[in-house]
Amino acid sequence: MRAHQVIYRKGGGKLHRKPSASLVFFPVPYQGSYWRFANAARFEIWKLNGQGDVGERVRVGPKANYCLRDLQRTMPSYRSPRYPVYPACNQSASTTKVTLGISIGWSDVYPSGYYQNYVSVNGLKGCYLLREIADPLNRLSELAEDNNVGQRRIRLTGSGGNIRSC
Repeated sequence: MRAHQVIYRKGGGKLHRKPSASLVFFPVPYQGSYWRFANAARFEIWKLNGQGDVGERVRVGPKANYCLRDLQRTMPSYRSPRYPVYPACNQSASTTKVTLGISIGWSDVYPSGYYQNYVSVNGLKGCYLLREIADPLNRLSELAEDNNVGQRRIRLTGSGGNIRSC
């Protein structure tokens, strides 16, 4: 399904965009299928050298498609709605229109054990950079493209998956 983006302006009104993004009807084992924004995010692990500089990318997580919904009100403010505006993921394969979104002050928080919500660290030991990239293919219109990456330095001990800061 082709995407249509609506951006709500701070002072009122809307901007309508037709990005090169798309939605996919994606199966989740034991839960059903959902309409999701294709390539919404990417998780990566990068090797750090002895000086702490970023080296090569060594792993990429399998999860890329996200539903985008108001799941938790994590940063309440006068601008964030008190109740979810985008409360659920559409599961109808025959639908021709789906609305996805995350409101100001809300987050679409996925539990750590959620399907494909990981990056394998098997066999890795040492210092790495865990990086999450929102909209990695730049499919959406944004005010700023330089704030799409979150990252954390981690030390993998190689014993039982223990993770410490690096």
